[in-house]
Amino acid sequence: MVMDGPLTPADGRPFRRRDVEFRRFAPVLPLTTPGMKALASRCLRLVEKLDDVEVLETFPRAVERFVKVKGEPGDDHARDACLCCAAGIAHLLGLSVTFGRRPEGVLPLRPFEVRVRNVPLSSL
Repeated sequence: MVMDGPLTPADGRPFRRRDVEFRRFAPVLPLTTPGMKALASRCLRLVEKLDDVEVLETFPRAVERFVKVKGEPGDDHARDACLCCAAGIAHLLGLSVTFGRRPEGVLPLRPFEVRVRNVPLSSL
């Protein structure tokens, strides 16, 4: 699973090592803001519930530099979900680079294209 949210605490510092690495590709919000602290807390609680699932972190804005989304994914949240999914697929295929002390952050290594279409949930 690939998530758009911090999977490790900031320990009082605004940026973790992987955040600094990701900033080469896209802006990263500091983890010391109230909103990012709340997001990190939610992500960590979710990860604790996913014992047997490998969970990686990514930044959709950085993934966007490598992945071209074709079609209409819907709103910004749906677009971010598509980009996270693309990063996960690239990781599974061995086409990604990881960041952090242990492999936690993931970005595709080379550009590719994802084709999506906006499918209303009510039609599923």
